[in-house]
Amino acid sequence: MNQYRMPFPTVESRKPVWVMPNMIPFSDRQDEAYQAVKNIEDGLPKLTMPTLLLWARPGTIVNSQERVNWYQQRLPALDGSRSRPGDSLPPGGSP
Repeated sequence: MNQYRMPFPTVESRKPVWVMPNMIPFSDRQDEAYQAVKNIEDGLPKLTMPTLLLWARPGTIVNSQERVNWYQQRLPALDGSRSRPGDSLPPGGSP
């Protein structure tokens, strides 16, 4: 257990590890973090600057064509780029 505790020796240093996961918004939680993400999402259609969406498979957030379509419907100036299979980081193999 000492190896596990080493990076976070005090209660104060452990607080972000406890707080951050609890800030991730889920659809069943209507808390402050959820509302902040919702406000950003609602503002996407007003964004007029060119926007580049990089996505890869496997991906975490943008992980399907359906999710890309979701962004395309909300971002008027979106340009999408998909990495080649096997690229661990999208810009690495598809600059």
